[in-house]
Amino acid sequence: MKILHVSAYFSPSWAFGGIPRVVEGLSTAQVSMGHDVSIVTTDAYNKSQRAPVAFFRQDQNRSVFTLKNCSNQLAYRQCPTPILSSPIKKQIAQADIVHLHGARNLLLEQVALYASQKNTPFVVTPNGTQRRHQSRLKRKWIWDKIFSGTKKAQRWIAVSEAEKKDLVNEHISPQNISVIPNGVDTKEIDLYMNNPTLSKSPPKEKKIGYLGQISHRKGVQDLIKATLMLKNTPINLFIAGNDMGSLETLKKQAHHAPNIHFLGLLQGDARLQFLHNLDLLIYPSKNEAFGLVPFEAILCGTPVVVGDDSGCKEWLSLAGCTHFVPFGQPSELAKIIIQQLETEQSLTTIQEWIRNNLSWSSVAQSTTECYTDILERIS
Repeated sequence: MKILHVSAYFSPSWAFGGIPRVVEGLSTAQVSMGHDVSIVTTDAYNKSQRAPVAFFRQDQNRSVFTLKNCSNQLAYRQCPTPILSSPIKKQIAQADIVHLHGARNLLLEQVALYASQKNTPFVVTPNGTQRRHQSRLKRKWIWDKIFSGTKKAQRWIAVSEAEKKDLVNEHISPQNISVIPNGVDTKEIDLYMNNPTLSKSPPKEKKIGYLGQISHRKGVQDLIKATLMLKNTPINLFIAGNDMGSLETLKKQAHHAPNIHFLGLLQGDARLQFLHNLDLLIYPSKNEAFGLVPFEAILCGTPVVVGDDSGCKEWLSLAGCTHFVPFGQPSELAKIIIQQLETEQSLTTIQEWIRNNLSWSSVAQSTTECYTDILERIS
């Protein structure tokens, strides 16, 4: 099967959250299954730089096409501005199926429009971005009045039942939605964890942490408040991730507390080392469609606490995890932190469930079966 993935953000642009890593994991697994996989993305990289890659490159048996954004500043603010070129249009026309990742950006709308013109079927995985729950609500409302290309998708893929409800609320037919979780790169984590020199010595002070994009919806402000409430408890809080507009506010909120540390963006083994060295990962976000980081933390041997209204909670509950916290209640979060740090936890059963159900090979198989169903219905 000739599969074309389309995402405004892809390797090496890891600062833009989970979608680049989802496309990386899914496309790699599909290549391993024997499919012909191509990727269209943009050169968004960071606030001041474009991705240092060529327009075309071969990456692990995948053809990757990188379009130049008209404005790097807009692209960094999650408003990619590429223009489709003839080689990209050729890829769309020749694909058996196109898989769009994300929502409400010009790249996806252009591809959806051209795919419709060429009768190339396409699916959309919003990964939590379709719901109008974040900032720029007015802009999203205006966007939906102007653009409707992605709404013509043959199928929508929700990464949780929670996201499926959000899509139905966006007037997408439930019969047109498949629920398939994101995958976790178990091979990468196992390779790191099997390092014979790896150790996790008990620190004098407990380490708690957050890893992910830094925005209000992620609840990092509640985590800082909870940590400040525990000033008589020997705890160090480490916050890692890319700033999406909230970092300076959070630093002011922390009041230069010596036990609250901001580490910036972590990548590769540094990310896994961070997760492994924590005593507890806190992921107190709301409206989280999936959330990769808690699953990675568990595979790194670190227990987690996550928000109680999310798709992340949904899958972790199935895995056997029971530690959840309401959004916007730092005092409750402080209590849960103390409880979890004082409790010995075995993660073996949860780790086994994640490996059996969320490996990329399993998720890629389900996704490809979804493609096949679409193609059979069309034919």
